[in-house]
Amino acid sequence: MKYILNSYYVLRHDKKRTFILGGENGRMSNGISVDNDWKSMIHPAYAMMLSFFSTPIELDKAVTAISNFFSFPEEQIEKFLTTMIHAKECWHTTLAGVDSGFPKSLIIPEQPQLNKSIRYRPEDFRFKELDFESRRMLTAPLSIVWMPNNNCYTSCEYCYADRKHHNSMFSLEKIEAFVQDSVKSGVVEILITGGDFFENRHWKGILNVLKQYGYNVDMISTKKPLSRDELVAFKEYGIRLQVSFDTASDAVAKELLHVQSGYVARIKETLQQINELGIDCQIATVLTNMNDSIESLSELYSFLSTLNNLKHWEIRVGFRSLYSRTDFDKIKSSRKQISRVADWIEETKKNSPIKILWSPDDDDKYKKAKGGSKNFEGPICSANMTNMIVLPDGNVTICEQLYWNPEFIIGNVFSESICDIWNSDKAVRLWKRQQDSITHKSPCRKCKDFKDCFDNGNRCFANIIKAYGMENSDYPDPRCYLAPDFNNNITHE
Repeated sequence: MKYILNSYYVLRHDKKRTFILGGENGRMSNGISVDNDWKSMIHPAYAMMLSFFSTPIELDKAVTAISNFFSFPEEQIEKFLTTMIHAKECWHTTLAGVDSGFPKSLIIPEQPQLNKSIRYRPEDFRFKELDFESRRMLTAPLSIVWMPNNNCYTSCEYCYADRKHHNSMFSLEKIEAFVQDSVKSGVVEILITGGDFFENRHWKGILNVLKQYGYNVDMISTKKPLSRDELVAFKEYGIRLQVSFDTASDAVAKELLHVQSGYVARIKETLQQINELGIDCQIATVLTNMNDSIESLSELYSFLSTLNNLKHWEIRVGFRSLYSRTDFDKIKSSRKQISRVADWIEETKKNSPIKILWSPDDDDKYKKAKGGSKNFEGPICSANMTNMIVLPDGNVTICEQLYWNPEFIIGNVFSESICDIWNSDKAVRLWKRQQDSITHKSPCRKCKDFKDCFDNGNRCFANIIKAYGMENSDYPDPRCYLAPDFNNNITHE
């Protein structure tokens, strides 16, 4: 029997260390039990060993080849590989004091692969020096969130985008150059955000270029009613479509989304055609006090229940935006109503043909965490650690909520390479912030946990600015117990 490296996983070079990544760039598991979205750092010696399985090889031949390469006993090589092949769960081992993590089904019996296999060589992982401490990627980001355009079909009251900038769209030539540089830099995933993707006249060209260079877009989001021809064309790409559908009332849609009469009917028609065509689709609803009544949600549910191909419906509580056209306190859902919605969702889920996901507010986490950002509640922030954002004019920022804020612009992909931007003085300074650069009015200036907090990179600049204003971006994260009273209310109280 021959064995091969499972193409669900990829090995990523990072100058002084190697990562195993699972499910990146839309890679599929082909029905094999895998560790979804796996990410771990490994000693390069293990990457060298894994490279021998880039193409199908019999185990005994692999053992001999690896033993000869390392001048290491075959018995120990075979024991290690056998453990890896038969592992039913993820596992860890230590080499030279370095912990390396391995997912299940990393090496599998030879079979047709859904994903394009990558040819590795042992020499690819010969590094002059090693670094297993740095949390930030050393050469380039793992992923890029790309905003091809900043145009929208709607103009939502709760809008999270900086709509003051209406930059020209990438030309197809610039798009290809940018994607080529992403490949060269080792970026493993490009995600699309908006503006509305279908407002970009090059949307088919963008998907074609991404596909040509091996980037499989996982999801596109829209609020735009689409024609059947557009949907038929989109279906060919096999991409999941998220449709934002906030209300089934035309009157509410006019007030909340600032659209013309008939918008709701056109969105419903689009969803019905998506359902008929069998396009993978999910619905997202953002709640404000304009559309958070049980009657409004029940009306949405009644229609969505007729769509038998719907993957799920996610209901989210709207949060403060840095750019919305209306004061958040005037449109936010109340704590009392959020509780009512939560009860309605729990009751509805009991007999619902639709999978309903609920993303309530998380106000309870504020001003509680001690010991720095590693203890903050919520997912780890990837900004300027593993991810960067490319704006429509080529400018690069660290967070998609910060847009063109000059404090966080670290370069431009039209004039600099991705690797140069990632390693620019500006990007590195933002990551390695010095305590004496913090303003005296910020509690961070004298905090004993400063280094550990900032080294973990889990502070949310967007929420800091929402709470304290643009001029106070070096204040504590609102989740920190040292956070001062908010200048702007970001809760639903």
